Amino acid sequence: MTIHRYVTLVAFFTLILLVSVATINYFINPYLVFTSPRIEGINAIKADISNYIRQAKTYHPLNQKIDTLLVGNSRIEMGFNPTHRCLSSATYNLGIPGASVEMQVAFALNVLRQNDKVERVIMSLDFTDFIQEKGRSPRSNFSYGGQDSLLFFIDGQPNPDYWFHQLKDKYMALLSLDVTTSSIKTLLLQRDSSANRTEQGFNPALELANSTQVEGPHRIFEHTKSMLKDILHNKAYEPVSFEANVNFRALQAIIDYTKANSIKLTLFVNPLHDSFYQIIDEAELNDDLTMWKTDINAFVAKNQLGEHFYDFGKIEGITDEPYPTAKQVEPLSWFWEPAHYNEKLGDKLIRSMTPRSCSAL
Repeated sequence: MTIHRYVTLVAFFTLILLVSVATINYFINPYLVFTSPRIEGINAIKADISNYIRQAKTYHPLNQKIDTLLVGNSRIEMGFNPTHRCLSSATYNLGIPGASVEMQVAFALNVLRQNDKVERVIMSLDFTDFIQEKGRSPRSNFSYGGQDSLLFFIDGQPNPDYWFHQLKDKYMALLSLDVTTSSIKTLLLQRDSSANRTEQGFNPALELANSTQVEGPHRIFEHTKSMLKDILHNKAYEPVSFEANVNFRALQAIIDYTKANSIKLTLFVNPLHDSFYQIIDEAELNDDLTMWKTDINAFVAKNQLGEHFYDFGKIEGITDEPYPTAKQVEPLSWFWEPAHYNEKLGDKLIRSMTPRSCSAL
């Protein structure tokens, strides 16, 4: 065999291998980057999606029919089921775990600017998204962090490197070792206890439900409390002008856009379990929480959103449900752990914020 023929054969089989791998990864679509159909027992459950949510929420909503958008962090992502009867059938949950207010708004505006069919946006707010290290003034300018793959930045400026990041992201979703590993995991973990995101972006909290069943709610609560204590340690809310706080500037950006485009915007404060408020108290943040609530209400009033703002932070008979005991087996009625409420409570919140005729169903 000549060297030329050998090189040709190696190149040919290498190409066949790459095309085969890319085809499989496109079909399995573990990151929800492409429009591949879900097939029960094969790729319907996106079992490795939890580590790639930002990739998914960059591309997946652009491939969906949407007229109602749910915006926020992990609380709304696993608490608000977009198939709720009081919501449009074209509702998409854009909740992104761990995302800053700037990132939440940037991703939402990126969808809105490419979809003129959206008529309503429901966005959740959290005190913990507005705090920073003690003694540090709030950032005032947008950082554009995590917006590299978006067509538009949060301020509406076109992303000049969009084409490059699109190319890179699509390559990583087709031919990288990570995505191939994720495809294998997806194939092997088609079971009810695996992580997933539905076709409408909802996190059904299957992993958390399974962990609660195995370990018991008490251990889940205790583990989350420990993490929250670390997160809130040495933090503070520094009240400054709305224009000098990047979080309020981000909120102003989505308010201005929705008003300019006749999109109904509803804002609400997420409910938290009483044990979360105890941690806030231990972190000496009660006064900060009070100041934040005063500022949020002033900000809402300034933008004339009073009728479309709901504070669900504390709900009598719900957020004060008893802390789970060490021997308790069943999960709480309303909370998975101190920071995350379940779909049952999310349903109540949706009914509260939707038309009275729906609430009466």
